[in-house]
Amino acid sequence: MPDWLIKLWGSITSKKTAFIALLTCLLFVFFSKMGIDFVTQQGVSDAYSTFVVILIFYSVSHLLTELFATVWSCLIKSGVHIRLLYRKNKQNQSKRINLESAIPQLPMEQLKILIKLSEGEEKFNLTQSGVFYLHNQNFIKTLHQISSSEFVFKIDPVVKSVLIAHLEVQRKVYLEDFILNIPENHLQFLSVFFSKEVPFGTEESGVYMESNVHSSVYELCRNNIIKRLEMGKRNESKTKYQLVADAGQILSERIINKPISRVTVELDNNFIYAPYSSGGLAMRS
Repeated sequence: MPDWLIKLWGSITSKKTAFIALLTCLLFVFFSKMGIDFVTQQGVSDAYSTFVVILIFYSVSHLLTELFATVWSCLIKSGVHIRLLYRKNKQNQSKRINLESAIPQLPMEQLKILIKLSEGEEKFNLTQSGVFYLHNQNFIKTLHQISSSEFVFKIDPVVKSVLIAHLEVQRKVYLEDFILNIPENHLQFLSVFFSKEVPFGTEESGVYMESNVHSSVYELCRNNIIKRLEMGKRNESKTKYQLVADAGQILSERIINKPISRVTVELDNNFIYAPYSSGGLAMRS
């Protein structure tokens, strides 16, 4: 065996170099004749053709080994990442099950804190009983400290998701109960959203809205069936209302049995009988 080949095999000191050597041998066994013929045609003498072919096969084996190692490393990292995600997902599922039974049992004070934090980061005093409990149970987390006892908090993402789902169920139950027992004067006011033309309370209709119909506005707003929209000082004689989407759907499907004609309506206070001020609603006589 040539000295250079002995030195080459003698350099095998690791699994990587052993793999390169094995791959080189396999390439030489299966492709040596083809390789020697090729390099000979390129002008390489017979004395060096075998050496050149082995060198080429060794270089190719080295490149393939590096490629295999890179791909293998990526696969390993991906596998670890997938296992971590799976484990985290299992933990979140278990946490979610516990939260689904815990959140409905929370006092209103603590629910209000969570609802506020679900809208964004907020400042609270950690010594406040509700805040202390929620923080102790890892429902909320501190971001940074403002004073000795005041911190900026954020809600845990899983807690937020469960809270929103809980509030949606509660809202639906409450809405159905309220709407199925809604008084007649409330329905008369809500008809402005379901009629093809606004039937009263506007200059265009020329019909005055009765005071008992208009008196339902406060309770409808308080129960989030409708919302009063700001008009600005230039439109003090008019008031604009918006029908809340989920309430409108239940009204359309369960009570009024008509599609919604409009989601907002602008009423003229000059076409409302005996309007009054209540609950911050701007009206005039």
